[in-house]
Amino acid sequence: HKYRCDIFIPEQEGILQKTIIECDGCFFHNCPICKFKSTGWTEEHSQNDAIRTKELQEKGYRVIRLWEHEIKDMNIEKIIEIINIRKALFS
Repeated sequence: HKYRCDIFIPEQEGILQKTIIECDGCFFHNCPICKFKSTGWTEEHSQNDAIRTKELQEKGYRVIRLWEHEIKDMNIEKIIEIINIRKALFS
């Protein structure tokens, strides 16, 4: 598949993998926390997200997915914290 990512980081100090950050809208991507009324359409997008993440990881990318509700309240310190926490998971 061909993908257009939201954010692509080709180099980072201390991280050998190229990083992709996906910003998922809570309704459009069927957020399990916000629990909008899901439809077949939103469930399909959620399933496609999982396939996309798996395919990108298999190609050697580090994929970080952020939900809309996370991003709305986020400041730079929170972004760094999330990236570092998830960095530890992928190291």
